[in-house]
Amino acid sequence: MNSCPIGKFPLPNGQCENCIANCTECKDTLTCKTCKSDSYLLEDEKICRWTGLATCPSGYYLNTQNNCTKCKPECNTCNSLSVCTSCILGHSLQGNNCGRKCGNGIREDREECDDGNDVSKDGCAPDCTVEDNFVCEQGSKVGLTVYPDICRCDPILTLAEWTDYWGTIRLVFDTMIIYNSTSSPKSNIPMTFCN
Repeated sequence: MNSCPIGKFPLPNGQCENCIANCTECKDTLTCKTCKSDSYLLEDEKICRWTGLATCPSGYYLNTQNNCTKCKPECNTCNSLSVCTSCILGHSLQGNNCGRKCGNGIREDREECDDGNDVSKDGCAPDCTVEDNFVCEQGSKVGLTVYPDICRCDPILTLAEWTDYWGTIRLVFDTMIIYNSTSSPKSNIPMTFCN
């Protein structure tokens, strides 16, 4: 078998072919086994990345073989596969792990709502379920800015009575409400709150 110099691999015909960039030992043109001293092997991709520093890129950690191993998907940075040091958006650091966080303003998985807090009686309960007599409009994410769900009281009108021109008006809802005007007494933009 023909031996090739560092940075090359043998072809079936016995000739040597160059490895990919920053690679000292490779299996073929796409798969690196070891890297030059100023580069680190990204194990999941089997390529060498030049760092210029003794660190791995975000989302990877330097393992005992001097290779960069990918962190868990929910980790933004980590020291090892079992120790996350920061989390991706929508997760929070819980000990050494990143867990989903109800109340982070991002509706995820089975959450019915997420208004960005863990307060009850505001429409979205601390367990991210919609509270009785409320409706929640899903928020959004624009760039790095997160706009959480907006919840509002949604009482059902069960009876409406008018007596005459400026006479008595009677409105009956299925739940107790508090009615406030947002500005002057002549405001046509009222706010309704469930009690």
